[in-house]
Amino acid sequence: MRKPLTSLLAVLFAASAPAMAGSPQERPAADSLGVSQSSIVLDSLRLSVDSTYIERFKKLNDYSMIGIQGGVALSQTSFQPTMNQESFLSPINFGIMYTRYGKLFGYMPYFGFQAGIFYTQEGYSFKENEETHYTPTLFGATQARMRTIEFPFMAHLHVDFWKMKLMANLGIYGGYRLNIERIGDGVSDEYRNDFNEYEYRWDYGIKAGGGLGLMLDPLEIHIMCWYKYSWSNLYAPDYRSKYYYYWAYPTNLIFSVGIHWQLSRRNGRTTAELKAAGYEEAKRAIEEAKKALEEADSIKEQNDTTSVQHRDLDYRPLQEDSGADDVRHAHI
Repeated sequence: MRKPLTSLLAVLFAASAPAMAGSPQERPAADSLGVSQSSIVLDSLRLSVDSTYIERFKKLNDYSMIGIQGGVALSQTSFQPTMNQESFLSPINFGIMYTRYGKLFGYMPYFGFQAGIFYTQEGYSFKENEETHYTPTLFGATQARMRTIEFPFMAHLHVDFWKMKLMANLGIYGGYRLNIERIGDGVSDEYRNDFNEYEYRWDYGIKAGGGLGLMLDPLEIHIMCWYKYSWSNLYAPDYRSKYYYYWAYPTNLIFSVGIHWQLSRRNGRTTAELKAAGYEEAKRAIEEAKKALEEADSIKEQNDTTSVQHRDLDYRPLQEDSGADDVRHAHI
């Protein structure tokens, strides 16, 4: 098994320590710039590791996916004033989702966004009051199911571990209510499968979710739970009275499974590529350290040569003056 980066750096320092810890005559205190060999080694290692890390980090988790998502939903509507109702199961909830991963502020690799198009169902189902035995109705219907098309756009947060990821989404959506099916004895034939003049068809609201992803590069399987709340009333709030307003906002609790295909290569902390990059990082650091030591030795040799030349120049005039004094004494 390969040694980690720290072990390799320890070996490097152990190998370079004798060269930097010789006798005082063999070891220069500092080069002409006042930087010791050990400082050069440390700086070189730091620069090498940092540059490799930055180069690797630029592409960390920067990838995109496209996939299909489908599931079932529990639908109901929030009424004001309240009306006695129950949730109903809607099997129609599927669509196409595009995901783009990136880094927030250029260095936080946990974010992205998701956008898509979905075909869903929402509505309401009233139930009988146990005390009064009265069942509410809306435009003569005790139940209504609307099929809608929606376009969500959400911020995406993910944390990767092993071959999995935890995910959370929050965003908005816009949509359009395509058709309606009403059930009840009081429904007129004209509006049994059509909207009336009081009802709104444009839809918009908030959508949030969370779940777990299994990464089988290049495929990913996402198991999600979503909550969707419409901000668009089902009808004009004053359709009954100009003095008393009525509100109705559809909600969905959705359980879905998605299969997503990676359009570009995924880079994450769990892949073998980044492990290999760690060893390459150490390799480059060692090469840089060797180069730095060679440069330090070269500077030392230049300094030693310069010092010797200065000593020779300082000694030569003394020798010449001493020779001239001997000649003068001889003549005397």
